[in-house]
Order: sequence, then structure tokens, then C-alpha cells
Amino acid sequence: MNSSSHQVNAIYVIGPSSTGKTTLCDAVASALRLPSEAFVKEVAWTVMRETGFSRRDVSVLAMQETILEAQIRREGQAALFVEQQLDPTQKLLLSDRSAIDPVIYACITAPTDEDAHGRKKALFARQDFSTDALPRYKAPNSRFFLLRPVEGWLTDDGVSSLGDHAR
Repeated sequence: MNSSSHQVNAIYVIGPSSTGKTTLCDAVASALRLPSEAFVKEVAWTVMRETGFSRRDVSVLAMQETILEAQIRREGQAALFVEQQLDPTQKLLLSDRSAIDPVIYACITAPTDEDAHGRKKALFARQDFSTDALPRYKAPNSRFFLLRPVEGWLTDDGVSSLGDHAR
């Protein structure tokens, strides 16, 4: 990933499962007429569908590593697409999650605090996380929006984890 791809405008909407991240991003993308190549969505769900992982596997580190890798790859593709746009109104990357999400899930589902620390350290130490994702997230033109769960909005889609959303 070249350093200029870290200069794109980026919005990451994060939060627990079933809190409306994708719904909000769909509305924003539609209102802005954002090209689908610039919109990263449902990466975790896609990974689960393609690999056979399920919400029962949320505590499995291999699942979170697979999601992290796919998220970083898809964000990189979107960043490259956005970087190449000539129209300044199209210079936005929008994502309904980030590569930080699988790190959080790996940590909060770890059986012990020591295991959580080890998982965090291992995922943060990945080359793709440290050289691609993290610089993009730290860029001054990247913004993160954390959605809180709204009890009346939580629905069981059969895929997402409906555990302790407040955690």
C-alpha cells in the first residue's frame, strides 16, 4: 500500500452487532451517490458465509484473524479506488466496520485477561495491520463513529452475535 492511500477521506462506523452500522452506511452512501467500490460493508458476514464460521465461533481467534485480513484487504482496495478518483466529491471511503473490530471481538471473548492481551498483541503485530490499516486509521482525515446498541433495534439475523452489546 503506498503512503498516499492513507490520505483519503475515510469514515468508519463501528459498534456491536445489529446496531445499524450497515443501515446507516447504506443511507449515507446512497445520499452521497458513493460508488460501491468506495463502500466497504459486511466483510465479517461475508467471511463467515464463505468460510463456514458462525456466531458460535466469535471467540475463535482464527475467525477473527480471517475477518481482520479480509477487512484490511477490502479497505485497501477501497482506498486505492478513492485515491484514483478525479472528482473531489467522490474522494470518500466509507466502511461499516474496521480492522479494529476483530481485535476487540478476539479480546472480549478471550477466556482470561492474559489470553486477551496475547490476542491483542498478536493481531496488532500483524504486518498488514501495522503497515496498511493503522496508518489509514491514524490519518488526520479518518473519522470513527461508534454506534451504541438501541434495544428496540436489535434483531437476530442468524449470523451476528447478540451477546452483551454494552460490553
